[in-house]
Order: sequence, then structure tokens, then C-alpha cells
Amino acid sequence: MSRRGVGMLVGVVALVLVVVIAGGQAADGDAYDPDTTGPRGLSIAVDLAEALGTRVAVIDAEDPVDGYDAILVPTARAADADMAARWEAAASSGASVVLGMPSKRIGAEEGDYEPLAPAAEPGCTIAELQELDQPRNPGRPVLVGPSDRYCFGYPEGAQVVLSPVGAGRIVTLGGPELFTNATLSERIQPGEEPTADNLNDNGPLLAAMTEMGEGSSLAVVRPFGAATGDDEGQSPFALLGPGVRGALAQLGLAALILAIARARRVGRHVDEPLPVSIAGSEHTEAVGELLRRRHDPAGTAALLRSQILFAARRQLGLDATVDDRAVARAVAERLRQPADAVDAVLLSAPVTSEATLVRLANDLEDLRGELIHGTTVR
Repeated sequence: MSRRGVGMLVGVVALVLVVVIAGGQAADGDAYDPDTTGPRGLSIAVDLAEALGTRVAVIDAEDPVDGYDAILVPTARAADADMAARWEAAASSGASVVLGMPSKRIGAEEGDYEPLAPAAEPGCTIAELQELDQPRNPGRPVLVGPSDRYCFGYPEGAQVVLSPVGAGRIVTLGGPELFTNATLSERIQPGEEPTADNLNDNGPLLAAMTEMGEGSSLAVVRPFGAATGDDEGQSPFALLGPGVRGALAQLGLAALILAIARARRVGRHVDEPLPVSIAGSEHTEAVGELLRRRHDPAGTAALLRSQILFAARRQLGLDATVDDRAVARAVAERLRQPADAVDAVLLSAPVTSEATLVRLANDLEDLRGELIHGTTVR
């Protein structure tokens, strides 16, 4: 691969790193944040709860949860042992803990994805959800335990799994995309308040699982980082959001295609023998020998000078009507040589013998080389 191809490949790799860093920062800062009004934020879920008369508090994962009727944890997968114990204790005391995604430390586990046709689904055993349609953007199915209730089922799991815990319950969902602004706002018109009546079925699902209503209280946990312990072996690529992983894969594919294209030879190999290279001095001597045979030094000098002047006009981009003295001045300026010396070689130095003709031929050859290459060849 050429240096240019290597440079382009390095540029693509650098762009991949920029996308990963920027995408990772965007995902960490905005996704599933209850204060964010963007497509992946949860601000409309908060507005829905408040519109139904629920007192909403946005808390951090380390904050206490005593006294809330419901706790919504969108990024439950990253929970550590202390968080899980605190939320499970709240459920035992009568709260509804709603996990936006399965976690290894609390709630039901993630199942296999193999959806059924709606007519073949095993039904819904959660009474408050039986009148709802299949939710939008449901995510992965969740395994159903022996004592669990479920809704929106699959052969190896369901989208909503309710696990009784003490006086309360832990609800495990297939993914937090269920309640993002982009999902919940599909039927809201400009200026219309978000309520369970004008949202799609994901709104009533959220309201039912978090027991929204007049006088109730809800704690929404802000997104938090990856857990330690069992998750330490997780690869950095798996921690990226789906959109970032997709962009990274596309850029990697583009880099691979570029590398293949730059390395590929176009057509079959063709031998191209180079012409025999001869020294400039040998060329000059050969030309001089031919010209000496004319026995006309002055005429030969005029012929050589006219050839050099013609070549100089083309090299300098001068019009054919420009006189010889103007060409000589232009050559002197280009080569930064004294104008008198250049004028003598190209125009005025007398040639009366074969010896002076040979010297002139050498000077003209040197001048032509300097003009073409921009360097002195003497």
C-alpha cells in the first residue's frame, strides 16, 4: 500500500476513535436520563407521572429509597450488590421496584429472543395490563420464574415479568427504550400534555407498573456507571450503546474496503522496459559532432538557440509572438541569473569557429537543464 493509502487508513481509524469517544460520552450523558428532553431521555415519563398526580423525585443510585411507593431504575444492569439489596428491601416493605432491564443482582434474568405470533402468545397474567396492546420497542424478553406473573409473552420469556417480594414487587422489563421520549411521544400533538390517554400503550404500561396516581410517590434513578465484580470481564465494546456499536462497525468496514481497494493491482502485470539512459554530456557531444559536419558554426548556433528559445517559451508559458530578448529576460528571472550572461548565451555571443560552437552547445544544454529542473546542472 502506498504512503497516501496508509495515511487515509490512519485517518479512518482516527475517525473511528472520535466516534467511539463522542458516542460513548453522548450515551453516558443523555440516554435514560429523567432530566433529558432529547429522544433517549425520560423527561416525558416524568411529565406523565406528574400529570397523573404523582410526586416525582429524581435521585442517584446511591441515594436511600425509603418512603417511595415506586422506584424506577432504567439502567438496572449496572447495579452493584449494595444497590440491589437496598432496592429489594424497599420492595419487601411494599414498594414497586421497576427495572428497565434485567440485572444479574436483582429481579428476573434475561431470556432468549424468539417472538411468537400474537395469536399464539400464552396470554397475560398481570391483571392491570391485560387490556393493553403489545408495547413499542420492548427490548429483550425476560425469563419467568415459577411464582412470577408476566405479560407480552415469548416461548422463553416475556416483556414484563412481575416477581412478588414480601409486601411489594419487583417488575423486570425487556429494555428502557419502552419509556424514552422518542417512544412515548409518538401520539402527542404540539401543545398537548402527556397523559395516559394520549400516549401509546407504553404510557399506560409505565403508569400501571409504577402505580402512578393522585398522592403516590415515585423515585426515578439517574443513569449510573457499569458495576464492578462479576461485570469486570465485560469488553469495552459491549459497554457501548447500540448506535455507537453500529457506527463503529460501519467505519471498520469502510476502512477494510479502503485497504483492499488501495492494495489491489489494476489489471495484469505488464513489463515496460525503460529506454537506455545516456549522460547529458554524451548527448551534447553527439549533437555537436553532427553539427560540426555542416561546417557552418554561425548557422548551427542560430539553430540551437532557436530550439532552446522555443522550448523556453513553452516552459515559461509565453506566447509565440514574444520576441527573443523578452524570452531571454524571462529565463534570467526564472533562473535568477545575470541577464547579460543569459542574453549572451541565447542571443548575442558570437560563434565563429567549431570550438566556440561546442562551448555554446554545452552552455545551451546546461541552461535547458536548469530551466526544466530548476537546479544547476553544471
